Amino acid sequence: KQIAWAYSLSATEGFYGYEPKTYQQACQCSNHKEWHEAMDTEMAGLERLKVFEWGKGSDMESNSSFIPNKWVYKIKPEKFKGRLVMKGYMEYEAGETFSPTLKLTTLRLIFALSAVLGFTLLQMDVCNAFVNADAPSDKPIYTNCPEGYEKNGYVLKLLKALYGLKGSPRAWYDHISKFLQQLGFEISILDVCLFTLMSNGNLILMIGLFVDDLVISGYYNSVQWFKTQINKEFLMEDLGEPKRILGIDVTITSTYILLNQPTYISKVIKKFNMGEATKKPTPMETKLKLTKDMSSDNGKISGFPYRSLVMCLLYLAICTRFDIANTCKGLCRFLELPGTAMVSAAKRVVRYLIGSKFFGLKFYKRWRTDRILDISSTWAPNDPVKQYEIGRAHV
Repeated sequence: KQIAWAYSLSATEGFYGYEPKTYQQACQCSNHKEWHEAMDTEMAGLERLKVFEWGKGSDMESNSSFIPNKWVYKIKPEKFKGRLVMKGYMEYEAGETFSPTLKLTTLRLIFALSAVLGFTLLQMDVCNAFVNADAPSDKPIYTNCPEGYEKNGYVLKLLKALYGLKGSPRAWYDHISKFLQQLGFEISILDVCLFTLMSNGNLILMIGLFVDDLVISGYYNSVQWFKTQINKEFLMEDLGEPKRILGIDVTITSTYILLNQPTYISKVIKKFNMGEATKKPTPMETKLKLTKDMSSDNGKISGFPYRSLVMCLLYLAICTRFDIANTCKGLCRFLELPGTAMVSAAKRVVRYLIGSKFFGLKFYKRWRTDRILDISSTWAPNDPVKQYEIGRAHV
């Protein structure tokens, strides 16, 4: 899932406009004013949070390490974002670095329970999240002055866990986890990024944490109480009712909550230049059987980004489009050496998505246990013994 997430991000790159790779490119492009404003905002936030302190390069401590930094630029739907990050690949001793993130299964569960229980939903973003946590104290870390904000002879000593350091995600999770537990939340045994608050044995509030994004679900008064408490501790951005999170579009009405991914699918279609492709009624041909023998003509499609396309499709299958899950499983078997048949099969999935862009998961705001569906996820079996995959769903 992590690999699919990493590759899926490539589908969004440059979708909203040109994103420079270096500081020089940001200064020379047509949107240089917006990028300078974004960098000024970033530096102001870092100084407000006392992320670093200026010092002479000659005053560096003997047991310290020096790690360079760089600017990273991203255009989001609502703003230009400039982020100062450390070149963490040059950090050799980082200690424990694993940091959990919210499972997509848990995210869907939050929305499902919110629909059934009538909970209020709220999405919030922690501004400059990582730098709320302290930097390691046993070995000081220094970095160069950011491009555009140089001071001759000076360096920066990190006081907080700046983005890019290998241990920053772990430090941030430990920091916010401790804060939530102080408020009375308990960590779920099924997902350490799901925090629940109980009252008299009843669930009144849920918090789903995905790095710096918080999905808050609970009774209205409980949500407002939590909103007040977290604003006291962190600088927060209130995004209101969830509209889009992790590439998933969220539609909330009086009768249901819909999770689908038309925006992300549009980005995939654009990335792979399939805007003019014809629609298909199914994700795979009925009698298609992909085998290793079909990889013999790999040379004909050596330049096609097959792995990137399949990972984008796999991310859709993991999030909301379970109807293409079995097809993606078959395509993943040939990531190392695909043939023209595999490329055609992958493109067919995109053609199917063009005609079913708005398909998704709909959670109704009432109990519905009167229906039983028998489901076959195998559009075309891929093995000689024809082992079909079926299941039963109670909805």
